Amino acid sequence: MQLKKFIIITTDFIGWHYWAGAHGQFDYLSKKHRHKFVVKAYKEITHNNREIEFINFKQRVTEYLRHKYEYQEFPSSCEDIAEDVLKFFGCYSVEVLEDGENGALIMSEKNGNA
Repeated sequence: MQLKKFIIITTDFIGWHYWAGAHGQFDYLSKKHRHKFVVKAYKEITHNNREIEFINFKQRVTEYLRHKYEYQEFPSSCEDIAEDVLKFFGCYSVEVLEDGENGALIMSEKNGNA
């Protein structure tokens, strides 16, 4: 039996975002509003002694997110942020939640199914 192995990190940042295309009943989302974005990233590993230490990986992801997004005003959705992290760090999947409640999950096709 072949097993897929992943490290998982969770981090967060505060950001102000908006949905420029919002209209009708969602018009209020077109104005900047604050969220605590909770980000969970899964990165594939090949063995149980981890070629990537999750403490170091979390530090790198956290620094990236805080530099790019924290306390910034941006039009990015949860999907945009998740895709950014997934591509930048070569993750298997990334989940981004607004205030730890609702959000998005983006998965890479290159690694197949978990």
